[in-house]
Amino acid sequence: MENATPFVLTIDFRGWSPGSLTALQHLVQRHGIKPVYLATWESLQDAAVAAFLAEVVEKDQAEVGILVDATATPGANLEERVTFLAEAVERLTGQRPIAHRAADWCVDEPTFAALAKAGLRTDFTVTPHVQWRSGGDYTSYSEKSYITPQGILEVPVTIRAIKQHDFIMDLRKAPGILGKWVN
Repeated sequence: MENATPFVLTIDFRGWSPGSLTALQHLVQRHGIKPVYLATWESLQDAAVAAFLAEVVEKDQAEVGILVDATATPGANLEERVTFLAEAVERLTGQRPIAHRAADWCVDEPTFAALAKAGLRTDFTVTPHVQWRSGGDYTSYSEKSYITPQGILEVPVTIRAIKQHDFIMDLRKAPGILGKWVN
């Protein structure tokens, strides 16, 4: 039997409407995918988005991770912001989030330490072969997952041409802003 490469769909939905999230959820369910929605503090302030996230977690159709925005998440430092957002998601959904992605594509040792202290176990920030203007330089990083010294599983983000994936092609046909965004 051939080893399959694991597939995790993480969704940074900043700026999306609840209707777009619902359309995306129907699409991923049709393809048998259980996504990880990356919630920000700002997104949790939208009652419709918060209700959507609580519902998909309750129905075991998705998980909610966190995306800590240093300018919008309450807390005096990174550790406080990570803990604050993780606790907010847990209060909303009844599940402690285990996944994280850095809002600015920059992850470092202090970030991993803050994630571990808050009980998060997985990070989806590293983008192998890419250097971001924000400072994240992953040009020499492997495409394989690894455990950081702080015990966080780093799952590198795969970057591929959109036209190669039938799933993405289906997203292009989605109604409204979702289809426009993918195109």
